[in-house]
Formats: sequence, C-alpha cells, structure tokens
Amino acid sequence: MSGGSSPRYAPTGHIVYGVAGTLRAVGFDPVRLELTTNPIPVLNGVVTKSNGGANFSLADNGSLVYTPATSGTSQRTLMWIDRDGREEPGGADPLPYDNPRVSPDGTRVAVEVDDPRNADLHVYDLERGTLTRLTFAPGADRRPLWTPDGRAVVFNSTRDACSGKPRTEPARSSG
Repeated sequence: MSGGSSPRYAPTGHIVYGVAGTLRAVGFDPVRLELTTNPIPVLNGVVTKSNGGANFSLADNGSLVYTPATSGTSQRTLMWIDRDGREEPGGADPLPYDNPRVSPDGTRVAVEVDDPRNADLHVYDLERGTLTRLTFAPGADRRPLWTPDGRAVVFNSTRDACSGKPRTEPARSSG
C-alpha cells in the first residue's frame, strides 16, 4: 500500500495499517495473497512516528489498542476501539506511552513508557486494571513484542549487557 506502514493481519480477513496518522483496513485473502477490497479509513488520530510507524496493535481476538495523537503533551492515554468503531479509554493513568502491543489473548498490553532519562516497559492487565513495570535496568528498553504464547515480551534495548542480542522478560502481572 503506497505510503502505508506497520501492517497487521486481523482475524476479520483484513490488513490494518497506518498512513499519516490514520489507520486503514483493506480486505485480504491469505490463501491467494491478494487484496479483496479497496482500503478504507477506520480511525484518525493515531500516533505516527517520523519513520512512518503507526502506534497500534491487534490481538488474535480482533481487539485493537492504539496511542492517540495529542498535541503539546507527552502524556497519553491508551485507547481501545471495538469493531463498531466505539472508542473507550484503556483504564491506565496517562503517561508518556509509546509502542503498545496487545497480548495474543487480548488481556494485557505491553507498552513502552518513554521517560526522558530512561525508557522502560510496563504491562497493563486489562482484567485487573493494573500497570506493572517490567524492566528496571539503565538503558532504553523499547518496542515490546509478545511471544506467541503470551508468556514473555521480547524487546529492543540499549543496555550494555545486551551485546546486540534480543532480550526477553517474563510478562509479569500484579495480583
């Protein structure tokens, strides 16, 4: 898709991707590897990075989480949108969130909290309404990704101990 970035396949048979702060969806046949519809905008006002990456994630159950674009503040609220387009706040207090990734089962969100001195990862448990810090070491821990079984989060880090190798942390929840 021209100008598109951060594509994710949705269980509804669509590819959802970002273009200049807007999420779009296009029908896709995974067997024939062909588009089946024209793209349509589904959500405006999503944080889009200078590299074009859109801040959103899809769970296997079709749940969508995204970081809304805001002006003049680094404090953001995680937002959920259902298949009918209804938005609701995710429940976590506003923080400088970035790169949210919903767990495969749709019950948790791994998210970067971008402190100017040190970016760390947190996990927000949707059922309990708790935000638990996942990383504590000096260095920026960024771009969380869930393992397919949802038991751990893999991420990029500037820690000296990483030596360029991927890091994995167990996906802790409080309670």
